[in-house]
Amino acid sequence: MKMLITICSCFLCLAFLAACSPVYVIEAAYNQTKILSRREKISKLLRDEERLKLSPEIAKKLELVLKARHFAEEIGLKPKGSFKYYSPYQREVLTWVVMACPPDSFNLKSWWFPFVGRVPYKGFFDLEDAKDLANDLKEGGYEVSVRGSDAFSTLGWFDDPVLTPALNKDDIRIVNTVIHESLHTTLWVKGQVEFNESLANVVGMYGAIEFFKNELKKCQNPECQTNAQEALQKAKEQLEEDLSFGRLIDQLYRDLNQLYLDPSLSREEKLLGRSKLWSEQLAPYLMKLNPRSRLLTPNNAEILQYSIYYRELDLFVDFINLLNGDIKLSLQSFESLANQLNNNDDLDPFSELRKIVASATTKK
Repeated sequence: MKMLITICSCFLCLAFLAACSPVYVIEAAYNQTKILSRREKISKLLRDEERLKLSPEIAKKLELVLKARHFAEEIGLKPKGSFKYYSPYQREVLTWVVMACPPDSFNLKSWWFPFVGRVPYKGFFDLEDAKDLANDLKEGGYEVSVRGSDAFSTLGWFDDPVLTPALNKDDIRIVNTVIHESLHTTLWVKGQVEFNESLANVVGMYGAIEFFKNELKKCQNPECQTNAQEALQKAKEQLEEDLSFGRLIDQLYRDLNQLYLDPSLSREEKLLGRSKLWSEQLAPYLMKLNPRSRLLTPNNAEILQYSIYYRELDLFVDFINLLNGDIKLSLQSFESLANQLNNNDDLDPFSELRKIVASATTKK
């Protein structure tokens, strides 16, 4: 799962001491500096002499990163300096993301950071640090989720390199990641993480499909055509799977939220109702998909982990379809909407997008 990791630079520490703890700032800055100091330009690494130092698999994946980055620019995204560099980082998990929520409400714990506003998660490079925060939150009565991430964005404040954990993914996910993170450096609605991440999720999926369509057109031999066609089909299947899962998460969220907001129910009744909804709606699906999923056990922090990235995905798809699936034109419209939202903090981005879709549909 991708993530925006908020890095407070050392020179901002005094100004924002109330928002970022000094220890957190120092550790984040140290790890970010370590990543940046190891980076090398991908184009240089792929030259003949340097390429010999790379494994064939890593070299192939780095070529794909550059292609995906170029494609992101072609459709109107602004990756800035990101994905031009590679930084070897021999860890299976890059960062650990902590989220917390009470058992009987969706009042998600949030943290405030400079430039991005409030975000409903906190990222750590060290698992033990993440666990320490998780334990503190549990003692405070929260349900907690700790998940790993293989990619992050600093919203263009640094030239984010691609790291080894991201290259362990298949080609579809690599392309998706580059486009997803490039969306974040192109536009970001302050304090609206659910909107930003769900939008990036859809753009990443649609972008991957368009990328492999383009690759298929460029093919000049049967092997290339076969590989590109298979990747394109997998990208389309991934889109449908994610949209289906998103609908399931949306429905469970709505039903649970209605339950939590019912003033006639006691806390115990809400928790019993939650277990019933969870077992009826989510558990059957997950038993087929992943019998070991942590989502089989009711936990508001876990469901909100997914709700952030899968909220109303069909709404974004409807908007793109209004523009005949033109991803470049869609991105221009999303950027215009983001500018409006950033100029008016009172606007709800999902409500505004629903209005646009409803208005355009009525005119047809």
